[in-house]
Formats: sequence, C-alpha cells, structure tokens
Amino acid sequence: MQGNADKPLLIASANSVASATAQLLSAATVRMDASSQSSQRLRAAGAAVTKATKQLVEAAEANMALDDPNKVLEDFASLSVVGQRRLELEQKARLERLRLEYEKAQQEYLRTQGLKYKK
Repeated sequence: MQGNADKPLLIASANSVASATAQLLSAATVRMDASSQSSQRLRAAGAAVTKATKQLVEAAEANMALDDPNKVLEDFASLSVVGQRRLELEQKARLERLRLEYEKAQQEYLRTQGLKYKK
C-alpha cells in the first residue's frame, strides 16, 4: 500500500464495496439461469472483487500495525541523519495538518452551536 489514504476510511470503503457487490450478485442471480455461462462469469467476477477487497483490507490493517509509535522510535535510531530529518519533517507536517483539521472542526462545531440557539 502506498500513499496517504486514511486507512480506517479505506477499510470501511473496501467493506462497502464487498457488501454492494454481494447485493448486486444476489439481485442479478435471482433473474438469471444459475447454470448459464453469464451467471458463471458473474459469480467469478464477484469472487474476484471479494478477494481483491479482502486483500486490500488485510494490507491496510497490516499497514496500520506498522504505525505503532514505539516502532517508529526504534527505527529512528537506525536511520541516517537525512532519514531522521525526513521523518521529523513528515511528523511536523502531519501535526500541522491535524492542527488545521482540528481548528476547522472546532469552527464548524461553534457555527452549528450558534445556529442551534438562533431559533
């Protein structure tokens, strides 16, 4: 897995895809001849989607396990000076993103509270 995807959101999305695929297959097979070639291909495609989403969830969960802060500290000592600086900058950037997200959420909350009492 690569990128900066929100892992819990990724897991929830993958599970939603798997659920929607199961519903679609269920609805489609009701109207099809179960022994037809189209029905067999549809079931095979559904199985492939289920397998892919399961692998995606497993990869995201494994990646989340790597986010253990103690592991980061253990690995920090083994990094080069440049690697340590890069990690520090990434952490600072993450803190800034979280600070901005917190401030935005706080402003939205205060706005909704203000609207609640304007009635």
